[in-house]
Amino acid sequence: MARLGSYLTGADLKAIGEQGLLSILKKNFSRVERPDVLRGIGEDCAVIPMSRTQYLLVTTDTLVEGVHFRLDYTTPYLLGKKAMAVNLSDVASMGGAPTHAFLNLALPEKMPVSFVRRLAQGINFWCRRYSVPIIGGDTVSCPYGVVLTITVLGKGYKGKIALRSGAREGDLIFVSGCLGDAAAGLALLEGKRKPDAAYRRLFRAQLDPIPQLELGRCLAEHKLASAMIDLSDGLATDLAHIAEESGVAAEIDAGKLPISTACRKLAKESGASALAWALFGGEDYGILFIVSPDNAEKIKREVKSLTRVGPFCVGKIVKGRGVFLWENGYKKDITHKGYDHFAKR
Repeated sequence: MARLGSYLTGADLKAIGEQGLLSILKKNFSRVERPDVLRGIGEDCAVIPMSRTQYLLVTTDTLVEGVHFRLDYTTPYLLGKKAMAVNLSDVASMGGAPTHAFLNLALPEKMPVSFVRRLAQGINFWCRRYSVPIIGGDTVSCPYGVVLTITVLGKGYKGKIALRSGAREGDLIFVSGCLGDAAAGLALLEGKRKPDAAYRRLFRAQLDPIPQLELGRCLAEHKLASAMIDLSDGLATDLAHIAEESGVAAEIDAGKLPISTACRKLAKESGASALAWALFGGEDYGILFIVSPDNAEKIKREVKSLTRVGPFCVGKIVKGRGVFLWENGYKKDITHKGYDHFAKR
């Protein structure tokens, strides 16, 4: 029998990054295949046919104290809301409708009961909004902090769900709203800045994201988007997922990226880069979607009422591989430069 020490040599996860880890998992898990799984690893939701016309969508996300949030800057209510919202965002990006959910909750044994009540109320906000009952899960004791995992089930219909693999050369790249606000909000929170009026939208973007379910369904049902993904890891990485699954490259124009006045103002004050927040920050939880040029004007007309601002065309799909940024006449490779849990920092 191999000893533990034999596994502790060679490259570690910090060296290969999250994409390397996912590649290992995908390679090993793909050895077990079933004909009744339409899409698995590589999409925001797994897609399982339930009938000739209807699909089951399944997604899951975990939030870990000290990694995704700190209790000194968020409340249990907002934590619960966000945990549910990030899962619903995955369903939104497939053009589906959520139906049921499961909750796995790990808590320190000394956690006040009032914390759990407010956490549950936050989760229930989106459950009630979209009629998604929590129908099961697990609870365990954890001495290291709060960990919550939510799994959401949803439904979609044949010909009316959006995958990452539909982008084609010549298509246009759209985002549903401003980029970088959530990353800017996190910078404020980590700097222990109080939520003043000037930066209220940044705090809200980080602590209280809104899943774009109506927008996702509209884009998928009317076949306005050829590919979609939710903006969770940053534009550079999320666009790279679409490019890889579609076998194409993507070019974005720095001058076309929608960055809010508040985000730019904070970046200037703090010596940070609003462009970097927009490209690499993550957690915006809008929708990144790819559109045929024939549908460009229709998109602006049909979708306008479903977004608070936007939508915005930020680039195009081209021949090749990777994601590239055009800025001041120069082209730069930014493939998978967004948030990575394991990359070197």
